Amino acid sequence: MDNSKPIQKRLNLPVFLLGKAGRIRGQSIFLILSGFISSLLIFFHTPAFADLCLFCLAPQEQTSREMAVFTSISKELNREGQVAFRSIQRPGEVDLIAAVKSSEPVYLHWGVSRFGKWEMPPEDIRPLDSIPNQKGTSLQTRMQSLSGDIRFVKITVPEHVDCSEIAFVFYYPERAKEQQWVKDGDKDYYLADIHTFPELISCNEQTRTLEFNKHELKKWIIGLIERGLLPMLFFDFDDTLNLGYGGYMPDESIGALDQLVNAGGIIAIHSGIDLLWGSQKILRLTQSRFPFHFLVLSTGKDIFAWSHQHKAYLKLPFSGDNKSDALMKLASFLGILPHQMGYCCDFPGSGDKQDGIDDPTLSSNIGFIANVSPFGRMMKLPAESSTRLIQPDDNPLTRQAKGACNYMAAASDVLRQYGQTPNQAISDINTKLLAAGFKLPVLEPRVDQYTVWTKDNQVSAIPEGHVLRVETDKPGMVYAGKEGISGWERTYAIPLRLESGKWIADILDPEVNTFTFIENDPLDEKKVGWLGKKGANYYFSRYAVPSGTSHGSQASFSA
Repeated sequence: MDNSKPIQKRLNLPVFLLGKAGRIRGQSIFLILSGFISSLLIFFHTPAFADLCLFCLAPQEQTSREMAVFTSISKELNREGQVAFRSIQRPGEVDLIAAVKSSEPVYLHWGVSRFGKWEMPPEDIRPLDSIPNQKGTSLQTRMQSLSGDIRFVKITVPEHVDCSEIAFVFYYPERAKEQQWVKDGDKDYYLADIHTFPELISCNEQTRTLEFNKHELKKWIIGLIERGLLPMLFFDFDDTLNLGYGGYMPDESIGALDQLVNAGGIIAIHSGIDLLWGSQKILRLTQSRFPFHFLVLSTGKDIFAWSHQHKAYLKLPFSGDNKSDALMKLASFLGILPHQMGYCCDFPGSGDKQDGIDDPTLSSNIGFIANVSPFGRMMKLPAESSTRLIQPDDNPLTRQAKGACNYMAAASDVLRQYGQTPNQAISDINTKLLAAGFKLPVLEPRVDQYTVWTKDNQVSAIPEGHVLRVETDKPGMVYAGKEGISGWERTYAIPLRLESGKWIADILDPEVNTFTFIENDPLDEKKVGWLGKKGANYYFSRYAVPSGTSHGSQASFSA
C-alpha cells in the first residue's frame, strides 16, 4: 500500500484460463464457459461465488462475450474468506472486476504500479465513486454490493491507456484502526500484464521489477511462438554473462545457458571479441555442454553459425560494421525477421571515452533489449523504434550475470511449456543455412575411414573420403578451412573434445585442406595462442585409393 509502504508482494494463485487470442481453435465458447463455471464451483464450494460467476456473464457483458477473452483468478484472504479477480478482454479495452465476500462496506484502495511505485490512475479508467488520496498516488473506490455478501468493483482500461499493472489492497472504514487494511499478510496485491496476459503473481519488494521484466520477456517469446517463429537470444559477454570485464563466466551462467539450450532456445554470443579471446574465455567453459548457435564476434567483424552436421562453427561469408549491422545482416541471410532477435546486454554509463550509451543496437528494431547494466541506467529508445525495452533498476537480481540468468530461466520456462526441443532449434538453423546456399558436403565415415594427425606424426596426405582426426595435448580449437587461390574460402572453428586423455577434433568437410590451432594451457588459464597461423599453417592433400584399400591409423570413431 502506498501510504504505509509495506513490503510489496504479488500472489502465486491458481489461474483458470479460458483461452487467449489465437488459442481458441474451433472450441465452443459455450463449452469453455461451462467448464470455467464448473471449475470455480468445485474450487470455492460456495453459492456466493457461483453468483459472482453469473455476474461476470451478466446481460451487460453478453453482447460482446463471444469476442472476449476471460481470465479468472482467486485467492483465500487471511480472515476475510475469498477474493476473486476477473479479466474480460475485448478489442480496444479490458474490464477488470475485483470481488470479495464482505457483509460490511469495503473500498478497493488501488493505483497504477510503475517499477514498484504507486501512481494515480489516469482519469480514463477511474470508476464512479472514487476518491483520490491526498498524496495523489492512489484512489479509493467503493465496492458495490452484488448479492448477499459479495461486493465488487469494475475498472475498464482502454487499450490506449498506458497501464500494464495495478496494485491494490482492501479498506474497511467501519472497523477499528488496526483492522481496516486487509492485504496478503503484510503484502500488497498486484495484477500484472493487464492488456495481454493478466495474472496475479507473487513478488516482494526486492524482486518486483525483476518479475515484471520476466513477464515482458515471456510475452515476447509467446508472441513469436504463436506465430510459428523461434526466438533467437543474443547475450553480451562482459558484465552480462560474467561478473566483470575480462573475467570468466560463473557456473550459474553456464548452467542457465545449458538449461536454455535443453529447452530449445536458440542462443548466441554477441560481443566485441575475436575468436582467439572468445575460445579462451567462453568456449572452453561451454563446449563440453552445449554449442552457441551463433557467434557474433569482434563487434560484428566475424560471424559464425554452429553446423550440427560438421560439429563445428562455420564462419559466415559476411561481416557487420558494428553489432547492430551484424544482427541485421544475419537476419537477412537467414531469412528471418529482426523481431525474432532479443539482446541481453549491459549498457554503460558515461565515462572518459563516451558521453553515455552509444550502442547502435538500440536503434536496430529487434524484438527486445534487456539492460542488465551494473549502473542501473534507465534508457530511452529512439522514437521510431519498435523494440521492447526491459529496464534495469537498483535491484542486484536484475543486474549483470544474475539478471541474465533470471531472464534465461524465464525463457526456458516458456519454451518447455510450449514444447520446443533442441533438435527443432538446431534443425531450423541448419535448414536456414542450407537454404542460404550452404549445401556443404559432410563425411559419414566408417571405423576404417579416418586418419589421425598428431604433432609427432604430421601427415601431409590422406585418402579421399577420410576424416582427418587432429589430436593434441591441450584444450582449445582447431581452425580449419578450404584454401583456394584467394585464401581461405570456407572456414570452421572446431572445438577440441577430451577423449582418452587426448584433445580431439574431427574435420568432417572433405574439401578442407589446411588447419591451425588455438590452444589453451590447462595449467595457466591466461596462456592462449595461435599455433601454426600466419604462414605456418598445416596443409594436407587428399588422394584417390583403389576400392577395398585401407589407409590411416586405426582407432574407434565417434562423430
